[in-house]
Amino acid sequence: MAQSTTYKCSNHECKKNGMVKCDGCSDRFCQEHFPKHRRQLTLAFDRICNDRDLLYQYFYSPQSSTKVNETSFTDINRWEEITIAQVRLTADNARKRVDELMQKSRSQLQRDFEQLSQELRRRKENDDYFEPDLNKLTTELEHLKLSITNSTRLIEIRNRNIDWSTLLDIEVIATETCSIMSAPSAPQKYVEKAKRGTATLFDDTFLLSDEYQLKVNEFYGKSNQRWQLIYRASRHGFGAEDFHGRCNDQGATVTVIRSKNGYLFGGYTRVPWKSDGGWKEDASSFLFTLSNPHSIPPRKYHVDSQQSKYAVRHRADYGSAFGGGCDLFVSHKSNENSDSYTNFPCSYMDTTGKREKTFTGAKYFTIFDIEVFRVV
Repeated sequence: MAQSTTYKCSNHECKKNGMVKCDGCSDRFCQEHFPKHRRQLTLAFDRICNDRDLLYQYFYSPQSSTKVNETSFTDINRWEEITIAQVRLTADNARKRVDELMQKSRSQLQRDFEQLSQELRRRKENDDYFEPDLNKLTTELEHLKLSITNSTRLIEIRNRNIDWSTLLDIEVIATETCSIMSAPSAPQKYVEKAKRGTATLFDDTFLLSDEYQLKVNEFYGKSNQRWQLIYRASRHGFGAEDFHGRCNDQGATVTVIRSKNGYLFGGYTRVPWKSDGGWKEDASSFLFTLSNPHSIPPRKYHVDSQQSKYAVRHRADYGSAFGGGCDLFVSHKSNENSDSYTNFPCSYMDTTGKREKTFTGAKYFTIFDIEVFRVV
């Protein structure tokens, strides 16, 4: 006669036979521990339901949607502000140039007018005019009138059409979406470019156009150098602690600054930023201007070889500082005050002769945004 097979209860502390089999895990339990096993399954199922309820807020709560989009919208709004500021700056510079040209033309016409007026007064006082003189004076007067009329037509405004659809890229960096019924064990990640074009040398920059990126790399000495954004003041904060929290010990960096009046400038150092105080030597550091109120083309300003021991200054209570003067100093909360300043040239060489007015047209300035990049 065949013997029946007996199984022990799966609870390791229980000595009883396992009379009941769980269809899910195939373990066997005694009459006492099988209900406890089912209660554990019920608790686990309830936890899954609770987690599902938390996800409900993600899909159906307006506040959740707002939080998800907040960072992206902040970046877009910042780009909008910067672009509008640049458009206004370009238009203001164009108006200034038109005024300069018109004033130059007006000055010449005014000299011709004064000369004709003097001749008319002299001839009238001396009763010195005859038919030929009248013809000559009439001709000169008509010529002056014509010159005044034509002066308004001497300037032609030409603008290049802008393809606005290519100016702002939308990148999707996420886990590939798939059905939960067939979710892979290791989701594949992807990066999709909404607009494809030339690879950006300065990752995630809002301040540097393609042209300016190439120019800064030219200053650096390597045309295809890639840079990673490590700090944007409008995103991470304008405080000194915000700057040092993200930029310290990051190796060689480029700092790009846009002033509130729209000018673009900055500096490079291979010395990692720190908060330990004191000056740091760097013979490779330089300052640069990309746009300025003097129409100076993008220009690099080398550190003076005799002053390279004062190339940069590290202090916990303010942002980036270049030179012993400082040639370029970024204050704490630089978007809320005009404490940022330039004493250029002190440790860096001025090759354009505009001195402290080189970068923004004034010694003190307020900052609109800052981006700091490290070498990739």
